[in-house]
Amino acid sequence: MSGGYFDYEQCRMQNMADRLASVIETDDQYSKETLAEFHKGLVLLMAAAVYLERIDFLLCGDDSEESFHVRLKEDLLPTHKDAP
Repeated sequence: MSGGYFDYEQCRMQNMADRLASVIETDDQYSKETLAEFHKGLVLLMAAAVYLERIDFLLCGDDSEESFHVRLKEDLLPTHKDAP
Protein backbone atom coordinates (compact mmCIF):
# COMPACT_ATOMS: atom_id res chain seq x y z
CA MET A 1 0.00 0.00 0.00
CA SER A 2 1.35 3.37 -1.00
CA GLY A 3 1.74 6.26 1.40
CA GLY A 4 0.07 8.58 -1.04
CA TYR A 5 1.93 11.25 -2.94
CA PHE A 6 2.34 13.38 0.20
CA ASP A 7 2.86 10.44 2.59
CA TYR A 8 -0.48 11.23 4.24
CA GLU A 9 0.84 14.54 5.58
CA GLN A 10 -2.55 16.07 4.80
CA CYS A 11 -3.89 13.98 7.68
CA ARG A 12 -1.58 15.89 10.01
CA MET A 13 -3.08 19.13 8.72
CA GLN A 14 -6.57 17.83 9.47
CA ASN A 15 -5.43 16.83 12.95
CA MET A 16 -4.09 20.36 13.53
CA ALA A 17 -7.40 21.79 12.31
CA ASP A 18 -9.29 19.56 14.75
CA ARG A 19 -7.05 20.69 17.62
CA LEU A 20 -7.47 24.35 16.68
CA ALA A 21 -11.26 23.91 16.51
CA SER A 22 -11.14 22.50 20.03
CA VAL A 23 -9.22 25.55 21.25
CA ILE A 24 -11.75 27.86 19.62
CA GLU A 25 -14.66 26.01 21.24
CA THR A 26 -13.26 25.60 24.73
CA ASP A 27 -10.68 28.33 25.40
CA ASP A 28 -11.87 31.43 27.22
CA GLN A 29 -8.54 33.15 27.79
CA TYR A 30 -8.52 34.93 24.41
CA SER A 31 -10.66 37.82 23.26
CA LYS A 32 -13.47 37.34 20.76
CA GLU A 33 -11.35 39.25 18.24
CA THR A 34 -8.45 36.82 18.66
CA LEU A 35 -10.74 33.79 18.50
CA ALA A 36 -12.26 35.20 15.29
CA GLU A 37 -8.77 35.29 13.79
CA PHE A 38 -8.19 31.72 14.99
CA HIS A 39 -11.41 30.78 13.17
CA LYS A 40 -10.19 32.42 9.95
CA GLY A 41 -6.99 30.39 10.25
CA LEU A 42 -9.04 27.26 10.87
CA VAL A 43 -11.05 27.78 7.69
CA LEU A 44 -7.84 28.23 5.69
CA LEU A 45 -6.20 25.20 7.28
CA MET A 46 -9.25 23.04 6.54
CA ALA A 47 -9.26 24.22 2.91
CA ALA A 48 -5.53 23.49 2.58
CA ALA A 49 -6.06 19.96 3.91
CA VAL A 50 -8.85 19.40 1.37
CA TYR A 51 -6.67 20.66 -1.47
CA LEU A 52 -3.79 18.38 -0.47
CA GLU A 53 -6.10 15.38 -0.20
CA ARG A 54 -7.66 15.95 -3.62
CA ILE A 55 -4.28 16.69 -5.26
CA ASP A 56 -2.84 13.57 -3.63
CA PHE A 57 -5.61 11.42 -5.13
CA LEU A 58 -5.03 12.94 -8.57
CA LEU A 59 -1.24 12.56 -8.50
CA CYS A 60 -1.52 8.94 -7.35
CA GLY A 61 -3.96 8.12 -10.14
CA ASP A 62 -6.88 7.48 -7.80
CA ASP A 63 -8.88 10.33 -9.40
CA SER A 64 -9.12 11.61 -12.95
CA GLU A 65 -8.82 15.33 -13.63
CA GLU A 66 -12.59 15.48 -14.03
CA SER A 67 -13.29 13.77 -10.70
CA PHE A 68 -10.56 15.91 -9.08
CA HIS A 69 -12.50 19.06 -9.92
CA VAL A 70 -15.87 17.62 -8.93
CA ARG A 71 -14.65 16.17 -5.62
CA LEU A 72 -12.62 19.29 -4.79
CA LYS A 73 -15.68 21.46 -5.19
CA GLU A 74 -17.81 19.07 -3.11
CA ASP A 75 -15.21 18.76 -0.36
CA LEU A 76 -14.66 22.51 -0.12
CA LEU A 77 -18.37 23.34 0.36
CA PRO A 78 -18.37 22.60 4.12
CA THR A 79 -15.14 24.60 4.54
CA HIS A 80 -16.52 27.71 2.87
CA LYS A 81 -19.84 27.37 4.66
CA ASP A 82 -17.94 27.71 7.99
CA ALA A 83 -16.29 30.98 6.98
CA PRO A 84 -17.11 33.88 9.26
